[in-house]
Amino acid sequence: MPQMEDEQLRRVLAEINAILVRNIPGWTDKSASDPGITLVELLAWIADGLTYRVGQLPADEHRALMKAVERLLNARPHSCASFGGLLRPRYFEGRLLTAADFQEEQDYFREKSRRANRCLVGSGILSGLTVTVEPDSAGTEAPVVVVDPGCAIDPRGEELTVCATLRCKLNAAPPSGFVVLRYFEREIAPMAVVPGDGPKETPTEMGRIEEGVAVSFESDVAGYDVALARLEQCGGAWRIDTAFRRPVASRRIPE
Repeated sequence: MPQMEDEQLRRVLAEINAILVRNIPGWTDKSASDPGITLVELLAWIADGLTYRVGQLPADEHRALMKAVERLLNARPHSCASFGGLLRPRYFEGRLLTAADFQEEQDYFREKSRRANRCLVGSGILSGLTVTVEPDSAGTEAPVVVVDPGCAIDPRGEELTVCATLRCKLNAAPPSGFVVLRYFEREIAPMAVVPGDGPKETPTEMGRIEEGVAVSFESDVAGYDVALARLEQCGGAWRIDTAFRRPVASRRIPE
């Protein structure tokens, strides 16, 4: 059986000593003659031997052992634990998978992404998304605004990306309001559903969800919107309120 290198042993012992300091601050005798240190070294030697033997196990026995170890670790009492409401499917041999299982997995990863965006970036504009009013439409009831390409994160953590310049005709209500950007999705690509024991007609379902953004004029900014600009009507014409401060994410992308 291969033995642990001296340097490996020193690193393991150093880590164990650090654990002892954190959990048993009254234990000050860490010399080689201390019975506790002798016990720690004995357990390290046993662990080294078990690690070697685990590597020689057949694959199925190795998986069974790892699952047993995982159950033991999860059964340990915790002084404090918090669960954020995230659930993901657990797959195993023989499990019957349904559409709900795959949807749950999608929802899990999408929510993880939203949380990462909120924690690391915050919400607001990351880059671009400058708004201008087309001069010829400024005096109409439905002004046309031009939104430059850019990206933002909405308060829920959704990524909002405008890949090409948008020209949007807005139904603006005097005397002022906000040009907002929000997450938008739609179901597309109809496809046939495999018939079961039901009716003989072949039903269809939409097979894809297309994600995008929508621009609109709102009197107030909702909790899922990112305000790009404030429009106000002066002398019968719409203009950009230069005093309005656009929400900016905490970490912006350099322009």
